[in-house]
Amino acid sequence: MKEIIRHITTQKDARQQRLKGLSGLLGLFSLLGLFSLASCTSGELEVEPPGGEKTVLQSLMTRSGETENRVGEIRMIVFDKLGKCHVNTTTPKDGMTFVEQVPTGLLDVYFIANEQGNWKLEEVTSPTILKEKVLSHTAYPVVDDNNLIPMFGFVKDVNAVSGDTARIEGEDGKILERLYAKVTLDISCTFADIANTKINLDKVLVRSMPAASYLGGLSYTGSNFFDGADVTPSLSLHGYSPTATGFAANGITFYIPEYLISDKTKYTYLEIHASQADNTLNKRVYTLAIGNSIETLSVDEMKGSSATLADLTISRNTHYTFEVAIKGFTQDESLTVNAKVVTWEGVNIDTGYPTY
Repeated sequence: MKEIIRHITTQKDARQQRLKGLSGLLGLFSLLGLFSLASCTSGELEVEPPGGEKTVLQSLMTRSGETENRVGEIRMIVFDKLGKCHVNTTTPKDGMTFVEQVPTGLLDVYFIANEQGNWKLEEVTSPTILKEKVLSHTAYPVVDDNNLIPMFGFVKDVNAVSGDTARIEGEDGKILERLYAKVTLDISCTFADIANTKINLDKVLVRSMPAASYLGGLSYTGSNFFDGADVTPSLSLHGYSPTATGFAANGITFYIPEYLISDKTKYTYLEIHASQADNTLNKRVYTLAIGNSIETLSVDEMKGSSATLADLTISRNTHYTFEVAIKGFTQDESLTVNAKVVTWEGVNIDTGYPTY
């Protein structure tokens, strides 16, 4: 598992006493937005914060875990409350722990794991620029050892107090969120339930996915959508092996973009294709809308006019599971669906960290 620990220690610079006489002038500089003379750097600050106070920010990470959880590289970006960038680095001390000087006061600390090169995050100078970075999609996101899932997390209003110590931890020890959603389908059919008609499960795919999503979780207002490639259930991957009495296929999995929907008619949906075993021209297509209310709304309600944008939104780091039984091959009401929406198992934060 990939883990992150933020540990903040603070210290006062010895020159603080020599700068007391300048406090009034520095207050004026603060009002003018010149409180910090440091630029966003990839490592140590170039200029110390006025007043001589500084903070050492520490963050521990490890690099083990399953492919879905793995952190190959992580970036830490720190902004003050005026939106000025003070740290932007992917270089942790000894390969494990970030140790960076930042100004005291309230800070916002961002972590981006497995970033995409075209984001050019090393050039980021504001939170707005960071959050508007785009993930472009034309096919299912690939997730393997060479294509780790991009992740994003932040801690707001970190109070870096001179002479004090604070530790930043995410809720339940988790802070990084994957920027994709996960969809899993388990599907079965007992032929006795459909008048002993023998059918085959031909393919499954996800349709109408947005062509873009955003690092900061912004609504998609574009007009470009794409369909995923067909997935053919197999014995080796899904245990699919039809018998004389029925079939089952489990763990048909898709990684799909986050989708903060802005047009209810453009919802993303799962499409299931089946055909009659002895007459393959006799086909049936079943559809299941994907969204945050699949657990509480029926199949028809999710696709109907009463569904809201919130119902049809697909959130990052969320796992949508469908357990489906085919109960009819010719009639309209032909599926029994047990659907759940769960938080995708998070990336934990370690509880131990070095002291510098």
